[in-house]
Amino acid sequence: MDRRDFIKLGAVVPSALLAFDVDNFLGKVGGGSKPLNLAPVENTEVLGSSDERFLWLLRGDEHFKEVYYVNGRYSLDSYKRFCWIMRDMHEGQDGFVAIDASLMNLLYKIQNMLVSHGMREPMNVNSGYRSPRTNAMTEGSAKNSYHMKGKAIDITIAGADATLLGVMGMMMQKGGVGFYPNKNFIHLDTGNIRTWTIGSDGAMRGA
Repeated sequence: MDRRDFIKLGAVVPSALLAFDVDNFLGKVGGGSKPLNLAPVENTEVLGSSDERFLWLLRGDEHFKEVYYVNGRYSLDSYKRFCWIMRDMHEGQDGFVAIDASLMNLLYKIQNMLVSHGMREPMNVNSGYRSPRTNAMTEGSAKNSYHMKGKAIDITIAGADATLLGVMGMMMQKGGVGFYPNKNFIHLDTGNIRTWTIGSDGAMRGA
């Protein structure tokens, strides 16, 4: 995936997405001049050609409610809109960066498990990508947070206990899971497999 591929997308998206700096976007999380491969890749599983994946996210008044994978192919239009809803809202265009596409599949699997038990609610995005500046201003954030790498999300779901969501995240064995019971949200990332809990005293246990 290079800048020409993104220019060709032609998705129906907010005007800010159509006017953004493509080179800046592709380099944000990729690290310097090295080309960033934005193609969503699952290293630990084979996705069948008949598989169809739907994801529903909510962030304020914004919705991401789309089939992002169908007939053996990912929709790059959907991926671009996923990156948009995951942006750092404190940083304007600079907060719109390439997000690890594996997060979409992790969220899909948790959401699909809930749907199979009759719970059809969007995932509320509490936090997606964070710039270093935003991360430094975020209470309790890790110095080298995966949020700054575009590889983490904090979520809640109306009517779902955050602990249950965290247990589902642990079952996926795809990365880190942080429990924040006092604030009723969980952290998910695609880094090393680990778990931790922030207690009522603010102390971290685990990890």
